[in-house]
Amino acid sequence: MSGSIRDLLERYRAGAKTQREKGTYFERLCVEFLKHDPEMAQQYEDAWTFREWAEANG
Repeated sequence: MSGSIRDLLERYRAGAKTQREKGTYFERLCVEFLKHDPEMAQQYEDAWTFREWAEANG
């Protein structure tokens, strides 16, 4: 795997136009980690962004 988490976060920082967009990128990264990391995936049935959760739960 090329690059590192720092490289990825730097790309997020450089590409984001707002602080909110940076937060959204980071939130999506966390969701993907929870879904695909072997240990974390066993701990959680699913992982959603806050927006996805809020839309599903009113």
